[in-house]
Order: sequence, then C-alpha cells, then structure tokens
Amino acid sequence: MLKTAFFLLLAQVSAGQRPTLVWESFHPPEYPQVAQIAHITGLVRVEFTLDQGKVSTVQKITGHPLLIPAAEETIKASKLSCAHCENGTATFRVNFDFKFSDHDCDEAQRNSPYTAWLDSEEHISVIAEPVCTNDPIVVTVSRKVRSPRCLYLWRCSSVRVDDVDPYN
Repeated sequence: MLKTAFFLLLAQVSAGQRPTLVWESFHPPEYPQVAQIAHITGLVRVEFTLDQGKVSTVQKITGHPLLIPAAEETIKASKLSCAHCENGTATFRVNFDFKFSDHDCDEAQRNSPYTAWLDSEEHISVIAEPVCTNDPIVVTVSRKVRSPRCLYLWRCSSVRVDDVDPYN
C-alpha cells in the first residue's frame, strides 16, 4: 500500500511539471569577428521546436542580423534533449546575450577573443574582448611647388614631401 501511494504521488508530481530543456553537449557560439570590430552587442532570442532530441524547426529569431547566425549555429550544433516532455516534442526559447568585457585598451587581455557559457538552460552569455586599435597613423603629405614664371603650366611643378602634422 505504501509503495502504491508513493508511485501515485510520483506520477502526480511528474505530470504537473513543465517541459525542460537539457543541454547534453554545449557547442559555444562564436562571437562574429565583424560584430566585434563594429562593437555590436545585444540580445538574440531563438525559438525552436525539439522533437525526439533533434531541432526540427526554428520558428523565430530576433536580434541583430550579424549575431543571429552564431546563435542559430549553437542551437543546431549542440546536443539537446527534453525532460518531462509528453511524446518528446516541445517548443523552447533560448536567449543569447552578446556583450563586451569592461576594460581599457591599455589593459586588454589577450587570452582569448571571446568566452561563452550557459547561465541557465534558457540563457547563454557570450563576452568578447573589444577590438582595440592603437596603431599610429602614418600620413605623407605632398605639395606641388611652382615657380612664379610657370604658375599656370601643369608640367612646371615638382613634388616635395613635407613632415606635416596630419591632425592640423
């Protein structure tokens, strides 16, 4: 009698639970290099249907167009399953948060260009190092020098390269 009551209680508890996404293997998203250079950040939402452990359809994707392919590739490349699913089919929504780490270009960390991890089964954080450009600008300024006697003649000039401040 006690065993029967336990199994009935277990059946009631499992029947009342909602479907849960399980990440069996996580394929981290790559922060697109073009988006890093352009300093593009934001949230990408991917809504998809999981059927017998495989992504059958991706219904809706919202977010920046440069970040969407990375999020979609993660969903398709990762091994997913469903806990508490009736007939093995359920629809899930996963949020990808693409952002940059906070630091100056002088203290840039050169360990890896980005890191990604699962915050929960429905949220993934992707943090990249900002692209820093501290290269000096080399500008060569050339001026045409003309003598007064050939002021309007084209072939009478010579070219001289000056060291001129490019910011003035």
